[in-house]
Amino acid sequence: MGKIERGIKAGILAMIIANLISTVVSLLLIALLIPYPSNPSFLFFMFTGVIVGTLIYGVITGAVLGTIYAAIYAFLPSKSPIIKGIFLGIVYYLISIMFEYLFVLSYSPRSMETGGYTTMILSPAGLISLISEIFIFGYFIGKFWGAESIESEMIKQASMHPGMA
Repeated sequence: MGKIERGIKAGILAMIIANLISTVVSLLLIALLIPYPSNPSFLFFMFTGVIVGTLIYGVITGAVLGTIYAAIYAFLPSKSPIIKGIFLGIVYYLISIMFEYLFVLSYSPRSMETGGYTTMILSPAGLISLISEIFIFGYFIGKFWGAESIESEMIKQASMHPGMA
């Protein structure tokens, strides 16, 4: 498997797992905060919709991040693939938060409506969720990328198919 394919696979798996974990935890917190909702089926439909959206979002952003990870893998600091994944996760989430915040600022009619978004990002729960998602993503992309170097994997494949070397 080449570098790009390996990166795409690792990115998709890591993003889906990170998003599913954070989504399930967030939805469980919502369910605990509202133990007796007026419409119980609402939580089920919300849960189902969020899970499907998370899978779609995870595949798209995971493929993009996996490709970036494969392309800049050699230039990232550290020898550990997990630390490199955490570094990529930090950069990705900082950029995405900046773009989301600018999007909310530019399209809200009054600046007071963006106060809730800022509070959500800067709240302790928001920061804990963000930090845990960065570390979960970084851990899993590094884990799925693997500790074996690309060169040794290519040598192994060439020995299995001598005519292709």
